[in-house]
Amino acid sequence: MALEGVLAYATAMVLSFQIAAEYRHSRWLRIAWLCLAIKSGVAVVRYALDNPMLNLFWPGYYESPWSGLARELPMAIALLFLVAGVLAMAHGFLQMGLGFELKRRDWAAIVALIAVLIAVIYFRHDLSAARWKSMPLVLQAQVTIQILFAVTAAVSILLNRLSLQMGGGRMATAMQCLMAYIILRALLVFVSMIVLPGLFRIDRENIVTMFLYQGTPWLFTLAVVLRYQLASNAMREMAALRARESSAKRIGILS
Repeated sequence: MALEGVLAYATAMVLSFQIAAEYRHSRWLRIAWLCLAIKSGVAVVRYALDNPMLNLFWPGYYESPWSGLARELPMAIALLFLVAGVLAMAHGFLQMGLGFELKRRDWAAIVALIAVLIAVIYFRHDLSAARWKSMPLVLQAQVTIQILFAVTAAVSILLNRLSLQMGGGRMATAMQCLMAYIILRALLVFVSMIVLPGLFRIDRENIVTMFLYQGTPWLFTLAVVLRYQLASNAMREMAALRARESSAKRIGILS
């Protein structure tokens, strides 16, 4: 499962750097995709360190607080770059002067995210990192992660609304995948670690939540792939147009 996360984020990192290279004349969008590329790179490190196989080199590592710190601290750093990326992207879109207006359902979603964040902070001692009482930094990092997810989710709702008002299409689908990744990841901790064990007496590490945890990196990668396809399709269309123009010129010369 760790290798699956490494593969997903490594793919997103490579494509994000290529997307950033497209924005030579758009500073903020270039910064946005560079931040998403760095976020993906840090996530690769995080998943590489969250691996029971490391017990072969450091006996007892995976069961120790150090594995928790190696998991939560890189994730917090990755999310800082994710926040910076979505903020830069929103700023870049707003600079286009298209204007936007959040709908009631957008505000409702933001309020719901704030409520979930408050609940997570209140029940923070039920989080997985709370078991490592000898290293409180792990729990602090996990709480910080939830705050960063909530902030990023709120901005992703703004990005989704902006992309829809720009005409929708593949860009809007990419932003929706990004929003789904962020919101799902933010809700998973609340549901799996607080709601299920507390209200329904269901083990937090059940097959459904584990499947969703493993699937969220691919949602992020899908968002990047969809955005990358915009440039790929545009390049193919440009090449086809040039080929038609070249063919027309040759026909004109022959005639």
